[in-house]
Amino acid sequence: MYWQEDDLDALGKNVIQKYKELNALDDPDCRIVYQYCDKAKKSNGLEVFADTELVKEKLKLFIEADFIITFYTGNTEALDADRLEKLMYHELCHVGYNPSADGMARFCIIPHDVEDFRSVIDKWGIDWVKGDDKTGRKRTTKTRRSKVQKQT
Repeated sequence: MYWQEDDLDALGKNVIQKYKELNALDDPDCRIVYQYCDKAKKSNGLEVFADTELVKEKLKLFIEADFIITFYTGNTEALDADRLEKLMYHELCHVGYNPSADGMARFCIIPHDVEDFRSVIDKWGIDWVKGDDKTGRKRTTKTRRSKVQKQT
């Protein structure tokens, strides 16, 4: 079952106002609705705490929204207020909103920046592929790719 409550709407608005990089979403032309679902959603065997979806154009006749953010209470009920705020921030990062000069807004879902394994990140840090380790030191060895590029 899906339902709306003021607390989730207030959390979304507070997070948008709190974080400067999200302030552009505080625009009446970017309509975000927030809802709960009582399911314990999973994807590929992993818990899904929330998701963000773009409302299709043909459905905007029935729902006055551009995006729907859903929190799955079966997975989020044990989260404290700090974790719920972080989860909302994460979901709002998916909202792609770009008002254009002609007054027509463009909307999209922004994908994740990183897809990796927890064990890789734990061992070598989030930017391991760029040569940075968890201490912030740059790797000094050259990669095979840089040698290949020099030959062409």
